[in-house]
Amino acid sequence: MKKLRIINLIFCLFANFYQTQELTDCLKELEKENVGSLSKIKFERMIELSGNRKVYEFSIKSDRRCMDCYNGRIFYDSQCKQVARFGIGRRVDKFVAEGYTVGDFGIVPRPTKNANQENIENVLFYISKNEAKELKGFEYDDQIEISTKEGLKHFRKGKLINTYKIIPRKFSSTEINLPRIYYLPSFQLYFKVVERQFYITKTKFQDDVSSNKIDDNDWVKAFHLIKQKLK
Repeated sequence: MKKLRIINLIFCLFANFYQTQELTDCLKELEKENVGSLSKIKFERMIELSGNRKVYEFSIKSDRRCMDCYNGRIFYDSQCKQVARFGIGRRVDKFVAEGYTVGDFGIVPRPTKNANQENIENVLFYISKNEAKELKGFEYDDQIEISTKEGLKHFRKGKLINTYKIIPRKFSSTEINLPRIYYLPSFQLYFKVVERQFYITKTKFQDDVSSNKIDDNDWVKAFHLIKQKLK
């Protein structure tokens, strides 16, 4: 088994080496560019499309300390023309050039039912029910507001009683159409809001790192949220 793993590793290294050799000079220069002291650009793979077309995928990864720095994937053709990009910086960024589809880049199109997905950030919601023992202190008729810059604000009777730091989780290009996931350091768990239902993870995570894996069955319902006042 160990020998097989070594063989597979060597094969992957050679495959990546030969793909890199296929890069045109202008594409090779991209990795040399300084996209920011906290951001790095890296060639990932070459994708063969119909019509004998090839596109080249580059990733941009930024240091976690920079909340507004760009993270995502950018695709170029062999002439170094940008044909698509999917990522997030200060806002979600998505671009697909004419003649291409999101499927060409391995991204699942947004389902029709999510076409008008509700914006949940910087919106005041009332809690109609708290089903989570993990989030003690949040009561019926309390209010919450989610802000990537200011955190999760907790109000009671119109007065701010607490603000919890939140960290928007970095996502891959294939997750760009899914509900946003946030990390709550104070409770060591992740949360998301889907159709005005506030979900949290059963699993505790000591920190927000890319290796944290969240299974579908790890999500449990915490709050029911509504916009109108309850009392």
